[in-house]
Amino acid sequence: MKSYPYARESEAVTAVIPPNDTTWHSQIIPLTTANIATKIEAIAAYTSQISTFFNGRVDLEKQIYDHATHSGGERLWQHKTNLASA
Repeated sequence: MKSYPYARESEAVTAVIPPNDTTWHSQIIPLTTANIATKIEAIAAYTSQISTFFNGRVDLEKQIYDHATHSGGERLWQHKTNLASA
């Protein structure tokens, strides 16, 4: 899974999964408000994350909330060989 903030750059995904690669499947996992709050707290626990990707705690909260609501949740990528064994 490539989660935000790492996936905010489209090149981050295509660097790992070529655009025409059909061996990968993605699924959006919906996030509740509580899920988003938990994700924010988890990211905030690593202070290096805040200084690397965000302009403080308020920016962290805004970016994570905006991304989750815009994208519909968290995108989970699975290789098709793993789907067969699931």
